[in-house]
Amino acid sequence: MRKLYLDFETYYDVHFSLTKMTTAQYVNHEDFSVWGVGLKFDDEQTQWIPGEECFDVLQSIDWSDTAVVCHNTLFDAYILTIIMGLLQHIITTLRL
Repeated sequence: MRKLYLDFETYYDVHFSLTKMTTAQYVNHEDFSVWGVGLKFDDEQTQWIPGEECFDVLQSIDWSDTAVVCHNTLFDAYILTIIMGLLQHIITTLRL
């Protein structure tokens, strides 16, 4: 199984951030937008995918053979499942 290291970057400001609301409130808010996502498969080169390309790029991945590795799993996995409509194998690094 391939490992995909993933990190979403999203809009935030002083009043609109994860320190002010829950992950669900933040991601489902009308001001929420994905600026882009950093992707790195195994030992390959890291890629930056701009927000407008995220959905198509993520949909093209073979998720049956891909495990997601991310630091803020609650946030990144929530975006993957709720916004992008994907369900995947997840490995978190937050508690390591």
